[in-house]
Amino acid sequence: MATETTPPATRRDAKDDSELDEDFLAAEPHRMTLGMRLMYIVLLLVVAGMVGYLVLIILFPEQFASPSWIGAKGPKQTTAAGAAKIDKGFELGGVWLGITPDQARAIYPTTRFEAAADGGRTGTFPHHDGEYQVSFHGADKGERAHRIASQHVFREASYVDLLSDLAGKYGKPRASACTAEEGSSGIQCSLQWERSDVALDALIRTAAPPGGGEARTTLTVTATDLRPDSAFAAPAPAKQ
Repeated sequence: MATETTPPATRRDAKDDSELDEDFLAAEPHRMTLGMRLMYIVLLLVVAGMVGYLVLIILFPEQFASPSWIGAKGPKQTTAAGAAKIDKGFELGGVWLGITPDQARAIYPTTRFEAAADGGRTGTFPHHDGEYQVSFHGADKGERAHRIASQHVFREASYVDLLSDLAGKYGKPRASACTAEEGSSGIQCSLQWERSDVALDALIRTAAPPGGGEARTTLTVTATDLRPDSAFAAPAPAKQ
C-alpha cells in the first residue's frame, strides 16, 4: 500500500532573508518601538522645557528668578559721627565704585595692593569663597576705584542656577548669549547690563576636566564705572 509523504519544508535561502529585511527597512526607515518613541518624546519635552526656562529667566527675572548671595555685601560698616559723606557707586562684594584704597583696607584688612600700569593700584581680597579685584585710579583722580571684578568657582551650582540668580538680582540684561564650547562638554554664557553710571558684565563657564570627572562652573562678574573722570578728580588745594 503506497503512502504519501510530505516533502520537508525547505529553509529560505539566506539571500532571500536579506532581501526581505532590506525591503522591510526601506518601507519603514524610521521604525522605532513604542518604548523608544516615548523616550524620544520625553527627551524633546525636557530640552524644550530647559530652553523655555532660560528664556523666562532672562525676559522675566522678577517672576522666574530667585535672588542669591551674588554680589553679597561685605562686613557691616560703621560711619563715625561727622565723617564726610562719600558718593558711593555700584557695590559688589562689600566695596563700591568710587571707594579709596584706605577705605577698602578698612573693610578688608587682608587686601593686597599692587602697582598698576596706568599709575593706579590694584587691590585683591578674598570674600564669600571667591576672589575680588579692585582697580583704583591714580592720585590725579583721587585714587577712586573705577572697576571691581569677582570670581567664584562652584562644584554644585549649574549655569542655569547662576543665570537665575543673576537675573533675579540685576534684572533683565541688555544682551545675553550661551554657546557650547567646541571640542569639550562645556558651555559658556555671557550677560551684559548697562545703567547710567555702571556697566556690568557676567561670564559663566561650565566645563568638565579632560578625560571626565566632576564639572566645575566659574562665574566672573565685572562692574565698570561709567561716570566721567571729573567725578574722580582730586580736590583743588585750598587757597591760603
